[in-house]
Amino acid sequence: MVAAGPHIYFGIHTRDESARMLYISEGVQQVLGFTPAEIMSRPASEYIADSVHADYPLIFTQGEEKEGEDAVGAYVFYLNVKTATGASVLERVTAFACDTCVVFVCLSFPDAPFRDRRELEVQVLDREMTRLNVSRHRRHRSAAPQPPALFRARSRLPRAALVVEFPPRAARCPAGPLITFASGSIGRLVDADADDLDRCPFLRLVALEDVVRVCALFERLAASTDVQHEAFSLLRKPHVIAGDVPVADADNPRVAVECLAAAAHNGAVLLLRAAGASGDGGHLSLLDLVSSDPETSDAHEWAQAT
Repeated sequence: MVAAGPHIYFGIHTRDESARMLYISEGVQQVLGFTPAEIMSRPASEYIADSVHADYPLIFTQGEEKEGEDAVGAYVFYLNVKTATGASVLERVTAFACDTCVVFVCLSFPDAPFRDRRELEVQVLDREMTRLNVSRHRRHRSAAPQPPALFRARSRLPRAALVVEFPPRAARCPAGPLITFASGSIGRLVDADADDLDRCPFLRLVALEDVVRVCALFERLAASTDVQHEAFSLLRKPHVIAGDVPVADADNPRVAVECLAAAAHNGAVLLLRAAGASGDGGHLSLLDLVSSDPETSDAHEWAQAT
């Protein structure tokens, strides 16, 4: 059964032409009628009802034409998405690109009428707050000679995505909610890989002095469907592998991160990005990226666009 009112769910897909689904929260069934198992490993564009579905994977590569990968921090756009009944629902998508995957949070507007989007317009939340017409840009590039491929340096500010279990299940673990998914880029923030973190309590990654701060973040997530922001420090060498000798807290380097988080009833997705140096004019904070433009808080204007 598809939800009758606005509802939020989140997911993660690969950052390439396939946009293959890596994770989807159970809330998708309330919105679209599909179970997570039906969507997993399928291309995200398969579920887009608009004629721009083929342009969708290009959103997360167009911004790389700017100087440096960190120029693009977040994207906001609207799409009509297919439901299991064959109908469609309008969704406002807020997406964040990691090195190899894309984290997205979808808010549905089931009462909005269907209007086929023949142009895929995306609001790029960077320092310039630019608009990008992905469809038009794609047509322009396809008509022009293609430049040779470029090798790009890794982002100066590493990013990683995690999915964790959420209360009430999380309350059973004194070290916080268990990690159920980690992007491969997590190894750029802490000395552990995705396999090491499977079913690991999240608070084992957090510096002792910031545990209370992170617990407060989870409390806010439990009380709201809004995207939440918090800054805290991770341990560079967390004790997550049984048998390894733990590093003394005083000798364990800290990694300052910013976190954007969104939750559904059965889990939460976390986007972690290494915090830029104080006063660094080259980067907006993640909080600035999601709150500095009033257009990102209202679907009305784009919901009426054709």
